[in-house]
Amino acid sequence: MRSWLLLLLVLLFSNGFSQKISPADVTLSETLKKQFDEANIVLKKNETTFTFFLEKSSKTLKVEEVDQKDYIALTYGVNHVDRTYFNDQVRLGDYEIRNYKGRLISPDKFCGHYNQQGIFHSDAQVCAYKINIAQKGETRSASANKTYLDAKYLTTAYFHDEIPTMERSITFKIPLWVDVELLEINFQGFEIVKKVSENATYKEFTYTCTQLEPYPNYEHQPGSSHFMPHIVIRTKKYTVENKEVDVISSLQSLYNWYNSLTSKNKRMENELVPVLDQIISDSMSDQEKIRSIYYWVQDNVKYIAYENGLAGFKPEDSHHVLSKRYGDCKGMANLTKDLLTLAGFDARLAWLGTNHLAYTYEIPSLAVDNHMICAIKQHNGFLYLDATEKYNQLGYVAERIQGKQVLIEDGDSFIVNEIPDESIENYEHKTHLSFEILDGQLEANGVEQINGELKKNLINLFAAVPKEKHDLFYKSVAAGNANPDLVSLNANTVFERDSALIFDYSISLENQIQTFDEEVYIELDFKKDFYNQLIDTDRKAPYKLTNKSSKIVNAELSIPDKFNVKYLPDPLKIANSHFEFDLSYEVRGEKIIYNRKLNILDTYLGIEEFEEWNKAIGNLSKFYDDQIILAEK
Repeated sequence: MRSWLLLLLVLLFSNGFSQKISPADVTLSETLKKQFDEANIVLKKNETTFTFFLEKSSKTLKVEEVDQKDYIALTYGVNHVDRTYFNDQVRLGDYEIRNYKGRLISPDKFCGHYNQQGIFHSDAQVCAYKINIAQKGETRSASANKTYLDAKYLTTAYFHDEIPTMERSITFKIPLWVDVELLEINFQGFEIVKKVSENATYKEFTYTCTQLEPYPNYEHQPGSSHFMPHIVIRTKKYTVENKEVDVISSLQSLYNWYNSLTSKNKRMENELVPVLDQIISDSMSDQEKIRSIYYWVQDNVKYIAYENGLAGFKPEDSHHVLSKRYGDCKGMANLTKDLLTLAGFDARLAWLGTNHLAYTYEIPSLAVDNHMICAIKQHNGFLYLDATEKYNQLGYVAERIQGKQVLIEDGDSFIVNEIPDESIENYEHKTHLSFEILDGQLEANGVEQINGELKKNLINLFAAVPKEKHDLFYKSVAAGNANPDLVSLNANTVFERDSALIFDYSISLENQIQTFDEEVYIELDFKKDFYNQLIDTDRKAPYKLTNKSSKIVNAELSIPDKFNVKYLPDPLKIANSHFEFDLSYEVRGEKIIYNRKLNILDTYLGIEEFEEWNKAIGNLSKFYDDQIILAEK
């Protein structure tokens, strides 16, 4: 009896509750579900307003950000997490959630540090609020505010959210005595309407767009600044009490602020020199001293991308990094600089943005930089040292900073250089194979020679592999797409930064050769790099290949005495600014010679380039699948 009574009460309650949901919202939720079939919640409206104001006591220009989000559930039982981000230079204000009746709701809340790729902003924190919605068509409203304690820290504003958005607006309320430049980035392809108004006090800029898809979240996705629409906010200066106050009005003023932080660093020679004396000796050449210091920092200081407050921009004192044996990019760069300086070199700190960021110093802003390295001034230019790149070879520039502008300290002034790209030859992974047919199987002796980014990555991986699995590691590298168990190791070199990784092996391939009647069908290339690596044409974000690379295979197959070559696959040659494919077979005496070179020159593929890539990969895969045919004489 009690169970029936309880059921009746539940039914009555749920029926009464559902009737209070607006029929229009229920209909809207059903319409939106058809449009965004994978979503269970949508933002009906997402409004962000940035208001610049002067704090009277400190005369500091600050910015208040107010976010208003109106949600609607597309299904029953929705659980969504709303996030607001802050750091030691952004003070978090109130956060409120209201139900469809306008009543306040107390959400579950969790706050902690946020893991992101930008090293300079690694003090970022997040507060997450759980929003539970029971009914389809039911709405929630969330409001949040926070304050940027200095206007320079407000650098970007993005339009997209992790869920679909029906209407999105970003508004800037800028007093007439504040000079702010709003740069519109990646607006192409999006219908973003800009409205400007002005009164006696403020100038107001409002950007509005509708029907936004969720922020894309794919594998191999480049940094959002490369392709997502957003606004870069450049607060240049403001006037207070008839005095002009510079924020970041130019590249010189950006450098001045950086320099004001680094000039406060202390170099404790009494702590650094004893360690330096263990790293270098008077008998070493300058090159040997630089190498020893660079490698010592790589090997003895653990890279941790975390700092608090201004340390998100200010390097930690070198003696602190030395004593703790860990540091972020700035601390490691500063330690490298101080050790080199004490050794007699002209070493300097250098700021830059990795390839995760799309900006150059044409936009003087904190948004441009997310990394710091050390630069040594030499007679023919600068030598760049990034100690966070563990096992990086001296003279080799890590791919993530190649081609990027770098801001190098030069006293009260600065130098802007462009870090050179490494030649594709420095990326070569060469494989030489000698094949013969023995007892119906394809047998080969092979030699691998690996350089560049791949070598560095393999050393890092190898260091984490248990000793008992070292052989399996080498076998997997040699096997490519084949079974590592088919590989037998003959010899290998020790992983070293300053030389190529070279090892030789033998491999027995039973699935690469088939005999039918009096003909033998053979596939020589068991590695098949990029085989069927097609990009989904429905993908809505650019594709970033892992690394530049040059994968070279030179192989030869001894033709058995009783056979002739009946068929060889036609050569394949494709070349453009992103990649070069060159593959061919030929008969030379009593051998079949196979040459293959696959160069990846530019890792960034825009959506408009997917078709060309897929066509090339289709032709490459077809070439791989085409077989050599030998016929009995």
